[in-house]
Amino acid sequence: MSTPLLSVRDLRISFDTPRGTVHAVEKLSFDVPRNSCVALVGESGCGKSITTLSILGLVPEPGRVSEGQILFDGTDLRQLSDKQMRSVRGDQISMIFQEPMTSLNPVYTIGSQISEAIRIHRKLSRRAARAQALELLEAVQIPAPAERIDAYPHQLSGGMRQRVLIAMALACDPTLLLADEPTTALDVTVQAQILDLLGSLQKDREMSLLFVTHDLGVVAEFAQYVVVMYAGQVVETGTVDDIFSRASHPYTQALLRSMPRAGQKRGGRLLAIPGAVPDLANLPEGCRFAERCQRRKEVNAERCATPPDLDSLPGAAEAAPYPRQARCHFPPATDTAETSS
Repeated sequence: MSTPLLSVRDLRISFDTPRGTVHAVEKLSFDVPRNSCVALVGESGCGKSITTLSILGLVPEPGRVSEGQILFDGTDLRQLSDKQMRSVRGDQISMIFQEPMTSLNPVYTIGSQISEAIRIHRKLSRRAARAQALELLEAVQIPAPAERIDAYPHQLSGGMRQRVLIAMALACDPTLLLADEPTTALDVTVQAQILDLLGSLQKDREMSLLFVTHDLGVVAEFAQYVVVMYAGQVVETGTVDDIFSRASHPYTQALLRSMPRAGQKRGGRLLAIPGAVPDLANLPEGCRFAERCQRRKEVNAERCATPPDLDSLPGAAEAAPYPRQARCHFPPATDTAETSS
C-alpha cells in the first residue's frame, strides 16, 4: 500500500477548563489513503469534528493540539508557521462544514464568496475568478448557475447552500477534502443527492475524503474505510466490509444493531445503547465503554478495569488494505465476529 496522503499519529487535543485539563481527543491515530474515502464515525461529542479542525489548525481556544503529528503528504502540519498553514488551508486541504447557513456570509453573493478563495490562492483577476466560480456551480449541479451566482445565501434552499459550500471547498482543486456531517441539516432526498455528488466528485477529481458522520447507513454506501471513535479514542478500524460484516468492538456492534433495518415494522422500537458517553473530565480508569458494554457481563470484568490498547485483531491479514484493529481486551476473531446478536 502506498504512503497515505494523511497520517494522524498519537494526536491529543486538550482544553483547559475550570475542572482541569480535559482531553477531547486522546492518542488518536489513523490514515487517509490517497484517492479514497475514510469515514470517521461515532456519537456526538466523541471528538470527530474537533479532529477535522485540528488538521486545518483551527482548534478554537482554549483548546490546543498538545501532542502528536498530523502528516500531510509527508509534512507535519503542526510544524508549519501560521503563514504556511494559510497557504495549505483552502488550497491543498479544504473543508465542508455541516451548517451552510452559518458558514456562508449573508451579505455577500455566493459568486463573490467562491471567487475569494480562487483569487487568494490562484492570484486570478476578478473576471477569471468569476468564470471559474461559474464552472464550479455547474460542477456541483446548481440549477441555472448563471443566475444563482449573484444570489445571496438566504435566496437559496438548504440543498443549494450545501452545494455552494462544496463548490467553495473545491475551488482550488484540493487533494484532501474534509466533510463534517455535510448532510445533517438536509432532508433524506437532498442528503442522497449531496452524497452522490460528493462521491462522484471525489472519484472524478481523484481526491482523498475524510467524511465525518454519526450515520452508519451513509458509511455503507459511501466510504471504503472506517474509523470508529468513542469518548475521544479510536475503538475500531477496518474496511467497510470489515466493519459491517465482522465488527469486533462491542461499541461498533451496538451501533450497527441500533440502525433501522429494512422490513422493520412501522413504529417498532430501535435498539438503543444503554447508558451515556462518559464525562471527559471524569473518565473511568479502565475501558471507557465498560459501563455500557454487554460483553463485559459475559467475560472477566476485572480486566475491563484496565485501559485496553488499540491492537491488531486476531486473524487479521497483515497485508490488509486498511489496519484491522480494535480497542478491547476480549475481541472475537475477525472471521467469527457477529454484528446481529
